[in-house]
Amino acid sequence: MSETGQPKAPSPATSTTGFTRRLCKAALDYLSGAMVKMIPILLVCGMFKTAQTLIGPSMLGLIGETDDLYALLGMAYDAGFYFMPIYLGYSCAEKLGGTPVLGSLLGGIMMVPAFAQLAGNGDAFTVYGIPCTPVDYSRTVLPIVMSAALLAVLEFRLRHVLPKVLAPMFAPLLAMAITLPAALCVLGPLGSWCGNALGAALFSLGDQGGLVTVLGVGIIAASWEFLVIAGMRSLLLALGLANMLAVGTDSFVLVGAGVAIWAAFGMALGGFLRLRGTTEGGEALGYFVSGIVGGVTEPALYGLGLRYRRPLIGLAVGGFVGGVWAGATHVTAYIMGSSSFLSILGYVGGGVLNTVNAGISDLLAMGIAAAVTYATWRDASAQSHR
Repeated sequence: MSETGQPKAPSPATSTTGFTRRLCKAALDYLSGAMVKMIPILLVCGMFKTAQTLIGPSMLGLIGETDDLYALLGMAYDAGFYFMPIYLGYSCAEKLGGTPVLGSLLGGIMMVPAFAQLAGNGDAFTVYGIPCTPVDYSRTVLPIVMSAALLAVLEFRLRHVLPKVLAPMFAPLLAMAITLPAALCVLGPLGSWCGNALGAALFSLGDQGGLVTVLGVGIIAASWEFLVIAGMRSLLLALGLANMLAVGTDSFVLVGAGVAIWAAFGMALGGFLRLRGTTEGGEALGYFVSGIVGGVTEPALYGLGLRYRRPLIGLAVGGFVGGVWAGATHVTAYIMGSSSFLSILGYVGGGVLNTVNAGISDLLAMGIAAAVTYATWRDASAQSHR
C-alpha cells in the first residue's frame, strides 16, 4: 500500500518479469501439449527399431541386413522420425486451435525433397524475393513448432477479421502465404544458425585441454539430447566424425554424445520407477526398452522429457556427471557404433581401462539421471496436468 492508502502499482521490472514467466509457461505448455500427441508414433517406431536390433545381425542374427524384414523395420522407424515435422505440424496447429491439416501441410512444404536438395547443394533461394537459406528440416522439431504456432495464430485472427463468407477460403490461404517467408527465411534458419553457433562454441572447448576439456565433455553430454530435440546436433556430429576420420579416435564430441544417450535411458528408467503400475509407467518402460535395446532416445525425449519437462533436469545432470567422469579419465571412442547398450563396444579399441571407464561414465549418467528424475517427479507430474 502507498502512503495515500492506494494499492501500489506494479513496477515495470515486476510487470516484465511476470510477463516473461507467463510467456515461458505458455510456450512450455504448448510444446508439451503438442508432443503428447506424438507418443503413439514414438512408441511404435521405437519398438520397430528395437525389433530390428534384436533379430538383426548385431544381436540374435536371425535376419541379415539384406533381408526384406530388416529393411521394412528400418523403414517403419525412419518414417516416424524422418517425417516428424509433418506429424508435429498437425499436433501443434491443433493445440493452438488452428486447422490441423494446415500444420501438416506446412511441415510438408518445409520437407519438400526439392527444398532439401537445395540445402544439400548449398544453392540460393528466395521467398517472394526475400533471401532464404535452404535447410533440411527432416527429423527436426523446433522449426515446425515455431512456424506452426505462427500459422495457427494468424489463421485464428484472420477468421475473426475477414467477412464470414470469405474466411473459410482466404483465412487459411493468407495465413499460409504469410507464414511461409517467416518459416523458411527466419524461424527455420534461425534455429539452424543457433545450433551451428552453439556447436562451434562447445567443440572449441575440446581444444583447450585440462579442466576446460573435462567440463566441455560434461557440457556436451548434458546438452546433447537438447540439441537432438532442437534438430541442432548435425554440426557437432560432423565435427566429431571429422576428428575421428583425421586421427582415428575422438575423446570429446562422440564421447559426450555416447554418455548423453545413457542419461536418456536413465531418465526413462526413473520415469518408469515413479509411474510403475500406471499407463504412463508402461509407456516409460517402452521408452527405456526402445532406448537401451534399440538405441532410440527420441521416444523418451519427446514422450517423457518434453511432456513432463522436469525429467529434463535429470537428463542434464546425469549427462554432465557422466561426461565429467569420461573427460577426467580420458575416455576415447575408437568407432562410432551402436547407440544401444552395445555402444560400449566403441571403446574396446583403447583397452580394458578405457572400456571400464567408459562403462562407469555410462552407468553414472544413467543412474544419476534415473535418481534425479525419480526425486523430482512430483512437480513434473503436477505440471503436466495443469
